Amino acid sequence: MMKRYSFLTLCILVLSMFLSVSLIHASSQKQDETILLKFASDIPERGAISKSWTWFMNEIEKQTAGRVKIDRYWGGSLFKTAEQVDSLLAGVADITNINISFRRQLLPLSSAFQLPTTSFPDTPEGLKAASDTVFALMTKYPELAKEYNEFKLLSWNTDPSRILISKSEIRVPADLKGDKVGAEGIYSDIMSVVGAAPVKIPPPATYMNMQRGVINAAVVAWLHVQVFKLWEVASNYLDHGFGQGATCLIMNHKSWNSLPPDIQTMIKDLLPEMMIKGTQGLLGISGVGKKSATEKGGTIYKPTPDEAAKWDAVKKPVEERWLKNMKDLKFDKAPMILEDIKNARNKAWGK
Repeated sequence: MMKRYSFLTLCILVLSMFLSVSLIHASSQKQDETILLKFASDIPERGAISKSWTWFMNEIEKQTAGRVKIDRYWGGSLFKTAEQVDSLLAGVADITNINISFRRQLLPLSSAFQLPTTSFPDTPEGLKAASDTVFALMTKYPELAKEYNEFKLLSWNTDPSRILISKSEIRVPADLKGDKVGAEGIYSDIMSVVGAAPVKIPPPATYMNMQRGVINAAVVAWLHVQVFKLWEVASNYLDHGFGQGATCLIMNHKSWNSLPPDIQTMIKDLLPEMMIKGTQGLLGISGVGKKSATEKGGTIYKPTPDEAAKWDAVKKPVEERWLKNMKDLKFDKAPMILEDIKNARNKAWGK
């Protein structure tokens, strides 16, 4: 009887050892498998913020020692701007970028950050304060966070303020009356209020449309002037803040959830540094764009106090239009969200 028990015990021990070795081997094999991710952007690889994303992806590959490999598709080579969200949700790419300026229907509450009355200082500290405010308000207001339920929001980089570029001189709102102006999102509302005819054209398409005479002016940022060489089609630059956009990195939920916990943690740890680098890039190329516009023979106008007052008078009706739209959409907390953004803005400006 003792021999039988001893033999049974030995069999159990051998089986246990076999299972342990098999599990270790399976775990090791899984660790060794390469995770392939696709990143796609409508922005060129040379773009200001692109360098921060390149750093981010390089770090992921470096810190995972080859466990993660990211294929990169720049400049709309995998899909175009209008297809970004649908393509991400369909799994065509795992990571992409979106700009809130083009996504008012998808992100109605988030468009409050685009209003000309909510602009933060165009400084590293000011743009960081704007991005920090976004994440703080998402925690405070579930309806704001809900706008991003379809995908994983990785980052939010507030863009420097928009300006107005044009073929002819524009100094005050009345100068735009009847003009066709390239603008999207809230910027199109601003142009409507001043009596212009807004045409839904994103910055990457500005050059072609100004060259062909489809538009006479456009609301863009200094960084767009540099990246898209807009000094070749515009010679006048009204350096007055028309609001700020934001560039976000988003990820397919299924792709994110498939990542091992240690890699998810590593990615989260990299995001703050990536956003800082993104802001540095955006501000850096904005300065270059302003310099290039002057060197190429362009004229930069800074509104006089009287001229600035006329532009500022336009801001209130645009804000009121936004509040009405939010009320129509049944977003009861919209006035409170707007007030919180303006309070954070005032703090950033030292008011």
